[in-house]
Amino acid sequence: MSFAFRYLMVTLLCVYSVHVQANSSETKTLKLLIWEDYLSPDVIALWEQQTTVKIEQILFDNDQRRNEIMNKDYANIDVVILDEISSHYFGEKGKLLVLNETNVTDIANIDARWTRQCGQYSIPYFWGTLGLAYRKDILKSPPTSWQDIIHPDAYLSGHIAMFKDYSDLFLPSLFLRGESIVSAKKAVFKEIYHELLDQVQHILTFEYPVSYLNLQPVANELYLAMAYSGDEVSLNKVSNSDSWAFVVPKEGTIVWADCIAVNGSSNQQTLALEFINFLNQPDIAVLNSLDVGSLTVHQTAYQSLVKQGKVNGEHYPSAEILAKSQLYSTDDLLNVYERSRITQSVIKKFNQLNREKK
Repeated sequence: MSFAFRYLMVTLLCVYSVHVQANSSETKTLKLLIWEDYLSPDVIALWEQQTTVKIEQILFDNDQRRNEIMNKDYANIDVVILDEISSHYFGEKGKLLVLNETNVTDIANIDARWTRQCGQYSIPYFWGTLGLAYRKDILKSPPTSWQDIIHPDAYLSGHIAMFKDYSDLFLPSLFLRGESIVSAKKAVFKEIYHELLDQVQHILTFEYPVSYLNLQPVANELYLAMAYSGDEVSLNKVSNSDSWAFVVPKEGTIVWADCIAVNGSSNQQTLALEFINFLNQPDIAVLNSLDVGSLTVHQTAYQSLVKQGKVNGEHYPSAEILAKSQLYSTDDLLNVYERSRITQSVIKKFNQLNREKK
């Protein structure tokens, strides 16, 4: 750890003060439902040193799994990371606390486009794009198209990861066809269904790539993965290498915003709000963004990253990429049944092929 970084850590400890009413004889715990490797360990350490409140992370590796936990084990969650669609959905179901300028400090410093995406029941946490994470030491050249994962070269067959989330699995095929991410065309769905079934023979895993590398003894077999921007940082951490890179294919992508919310039934809402306000402090937002590798929504923090020379085309998409990108919306709840049915069929074929190999 550099002297400058140690100085920053000490300064943060001295400057920031979080006022939490705590019983000194009892250690409190704040429970977060969150993606793996999505909160800086240094940020956690700073929070715990300042408040003596422990952070317990309940991990999920896809949106469907997160929503299942939200529905089944909601009482054990204080703070949750949601996509923008689920934020609206669970908020309207009365499961989330309304967040605004009365209980979130410095909310005006968050980029308004992401605030609109998250709505009134959450505030933006990170934003980014969907693309391809790839092994620089394995691939002959960087991928440039979604074709590279849907119809891969022979040497990549059996070394590919796709998402099994019904909202994301279809996206590469939709981008290749120039279709809206909320397409409801039956002919398009039929084409994609057969395309995904054909692709299964080339798939190594449908697990989230970061989770796969963490858990599998054959993790070195993964060469190319559908991924979110920032995942390449986590993949390099897990593999203890610098071999992973990220690219957005030429056909375009989606721009996503992850939102952070407070459980409307939590008995630690004041503490949960303290934590969200802590994360929203500019220096904390900078530290979190640098460590996680995802894009900060906080404008002051962003300008700080610019001054540090940390903003580059790989992590912060160009205007050209953004112009080709689509935003998620509540309309993406359309065709859930059809997408789920097709996804289940694809996973079923994948499992069948794996059984036949054994």
